[in-house]
Amino acid sequence: MEASITFKAVGKTIGKKILLADLSFGVEKGSTFVLIGKNGWDFRKKSHKKAAWEYIKKNKHLVAIGSPECKMFSMLHNFNTWDDERQKRMDEAVEHLAFVCKIYTLQVQEGRYFIHEHPAQATSWQLTYVQRVQSLPFVKTVTMDQCMYGQYGWKHDRWLRIKKPTKWMTNCRDTRPIEKDM
Repeated sequence: MEASITFKAVGKTIGKKILLADLSFGVEKGSTFVLIGKNGWDFRKKSHKKAAWEYIKKNKHLVAIGSPECKMFSMLHNFNTWDDERQKRMDEAVEHLAFVCKIYTLQVQEGRYFIHEHPAQATSWQLTYVQRVQSLPFVKTVTMDQCMYGQYGWKHDRWLRIKKPTKWMTNCRDTRPIEKDM
């Protein structure tokens, strides 16, 4: 099965940031809750976690979308020397991802949906939290290159397609409505 969700299809540029919002694949406007690394909630703060959790429990959004910051899970970090500051950032990244996975689990338990995106080679896919979500009923994971769905980058004085292997994890049963809007 091919993935059919891209930043281009669900992205909204605000300033220099791309936010995932206002999905248009057959879900009612406002029925999505977006979880985006440092662009949105700061899950390092207990107050943000508590507020987000209460908000999600109260509003029961149909779809929760997560695209947590992936820098600390990059394979390139294996080449760097780990000091206390780097370890602190890794601990924060893991804590953030664990909380996002808790939200995904709630979505599944209450019959709603989630979509999660991270680079295919990110070490985050090996974390227990992520693997627990992958084992939930109806959850599937697909890998695709973003160039297949229109991602470009500027190189050698021209726009070129970017072959960025990306994994998507979701419990959405059917992505055809998404494909229709692309």
